[in-house]
Amino acid sequence: ALPTRNVKSPTDGVPASFANYTSYSRGINGIMIDVANLAGTPSVGDFTFRVGNASATGSWAAAVAPRFLTVRPGAGVDGSSRVTVVWADGAIRRTWLEVTVRATTATGLAAPHVFYFGNAIGEVGNAAGDAVVSMADVNLIAANAAATAAITSPYDVNRDGRIDSSDRSIASLNRTTDRTALALISIAAPAAAVVPPEPGSGIRILGFPEPVASPRRSIFFKQLGGLAGGSLAAKAPVVGPQRPV
Repeated sequence: ALPTRNVKSPTDGVPASFANYTSYSRGINGIMIDVANLAGTPSVGDFTFRVGNASATGSWAAAVAPRFLTVRPGAGVDGSSRVTVVWADGAIRRTWLEVTVRATTATGLAAPHVFYFGNAIGEVGNAAGDAVVSMADVNLIAANAAATAAITSPYDVNRDGRIDSSDRSIASLNRTTDRTALALISIAAPAAAVVPPEPGSGIRILGFPEPVASPRRSIFFKQLGGLAGGSLAAKAPVVGPQRPV
C-alpha cells in the first residue's frame, strides 16, 4: 500500500510544517523524479544537492554525494523517465535537503527547478509551531504502541510496521531543543515562469504529489510532467514514510 501523508516542498513563502519533512530514522536516503520528454540521460552532474537549516539558503553547504543515480526510461507516470537518486542511510538527517534539477542538455529544462525536503528524526508532528523532538514525542509514541502500524503512522519512526520500544528509543536519542531542532524554514515562492504561446517553455506547478513505496528507502517523489519541446511542467514534491522490508 502507498502512504497517504504527502510531504510538500516549502517554497510558497509560508513557514514549513509537518507537511514538509519526514521523521524517518534513516534520514533522507532517496528521491525519485519523473521527467517527461527527457532530452538525454541525466547524471549526478545534472543536479545540485545542498543541505542547511535556515531560510537564508545562501549559507547552505553541499550535501554528501549520492551513492548512485539511475534513469529508467518509461518507468515513470504516463511513460515518463524515472530518475532515482540514493544516499547512504543516515547521510542526510536532521536537516533540509535542497534539490536543484539543473537546466542542461540532458534534462531539457528551460530553467533550473528547485525543491526542498526536511528530516527531523522522531518528530511526530505534535506541535504546529516547531519541529522540536522532546519527551512529548516519546510519550506519544508510547501511548500509541501497536503490534502493527500503518505505513502512514507518524509514530512508527523506523518504519518496521510496529510501534514499540525501538521507536521510543530512537526518538529519545534524537531529542532536540529550540536551538538544535529542524527549523521551520520559509522559502520564497519562485517567480512565475514566462510561458510563450508554444508549448514547452516554462515550469509550473500542476498538482500535489503521491507517495512512493520503496523498500528500506524514505523516498521523496517529484514528478515533472512534460510539455513538448524539452521544457517541463512540474508536480509538487512529496514523500511517503517508507517501511523497510
